[in-house]
Amino acid sequence: VKGVANVVKFTETVGRLASATDIVGEQGAKQLARVLNILDEGIDTVDGLGDALVTLGNNFAASESEIVKMTLELSKGLGIFGSTSDEVTALSAVLVSLGQQPELASSAIGKTFRTISEILIKGGEDAEDLGLLFGKSAEDIKKAFDENSMSTVVEFLSRVNQAGERGGLVLERFGLKGEEISKSLPVLAANLHLVANAQDLIANKDGALFAESEKSADSYESELVLMMNAWAAIKRQVGEQILPFLETGFQSLARFM
Repeated sequence: VKGVANVVKFTETVGRLASATDIVGEQGAKQLARVLNILDEGIDTVDGLGDALVTLGNNFAASESEIVKMTLELSKGLGIFGSTSDEVTALSAVLVSLGQQPELASSAIGKTFRTISEILIKGGEDAEDLGLLFGKSAEDIKKAFDENSMSTVVEFLSRVNQAGERGGLVLERFGLKGEEISKSLPVLAANLHLVANAQDLIANKDGALFAESEKSADSYESELVLMMNAWAAIKRQVGEQILPFLETGFQSLARFM
């Protein structure tokens, strides 16, 4: 992390995440920095990433540390397709909530992006069949993919889900098969409404981390006050019990002096 302003913002964001979530320590900081680096987003956007993680962690059955771990794995395969941290964190939260493992899910999702990209670049029969699946020309699909690859892949999975029991055959038609595919893509395809929900939440993420960390700080201060009051009460109780013994001891000691 370079630049005074970037260091200050990065440090503050990591500190707020540590107080409000389970993303802590050097490992958490490295994961955040790597995600932004892989997705070619500046360190100065780290607060936005923090907002996204808190927003999703509060609304999905996934902890912030689980989401950032999945995000890092997915980013390794999606960075070259121009995916943003908002898109990847949204997808990550859904995958975690569906019980998907980072390595397996990353392999399946990355392969899907690469396969669609290769088909659209090469053209030919595969591209024509892809056009039939989408109900549009291969040229239009390629243009859409170049503009927003994530949306195109989500639409592809939607078409797969619409095929029902034949969805697996649709995947195989385009070379998408194997354990990682069969365990990840059908499950995701059947839950694309969660992806849309996550993206809607992300659109209103601004300030989520600050609000959550302030709430945690207030809660910590309240707990601290309660602990201090309890400790004071204990000291008073113990003092009242011990004081007679201390007075007797001092009186005995005085007789020898």
